[in-house]
Amino acid sequence: MKCFRNVSFEKQIELQNQFSAIDELFDDYNKFGYKNASISVYDHWLTREEAEEQLDKISDALQIKHNIKLHSFCCNLTNEVTSYLVKFKGRYKNKVVFKEFLSSSGREKSIIPLEYNYGDKWRFVIVFPSLNLVYFEGCDFTHHFYYRDKSGFKVIENIAKQSGVHVL
Repeated sequence: MKCFRNVSFEKQIELQNQFSAIDELFDDYNKFGYKNASISVYDHWLTREEAEEQLDKISDALQIKHNIKLHSFCCNLTNEVTSYLVKFKGRYKNKVVFKEFLSSSGREKSIIPLEYNYGDKWRFVIVFPSLNLVYFEGCDFTHHFYYRDKSGFKVIENIAKQSGVHVL
């Protein structure tokens, strides 16, 4: 069963206009007037030594625990605020297509975090138009937000606290 479908042509144009720089945000968000924040299972940015200690020899059980926290956060946020999945199409993955979720179970399946050591190419991206915010799944148990206006962050902070993750 399909988990998502293309949004209408009109909605596609509207979202492309609102998030016109989405394909370049991860590389240089300042250039487009965005700010960055992150959600992590850790309460601070790890030092190199901490990262080696915590990530190089992580147990499967701890990895699952961290992914459950991040998945819970993302599910709670997408339940609370209207969101759309972003897919990069075409030979060079440079065409942005917005998808709407068909059901809550489909949405939850689509936003399951990948293992921490996978590359960013395969990770999900979600937009929240009412918050003017882009959410990138990241690696190393840290996901990233790009936003222009911090007014929607109260919702994010509350959901992060409920889900056991931290805003960095």
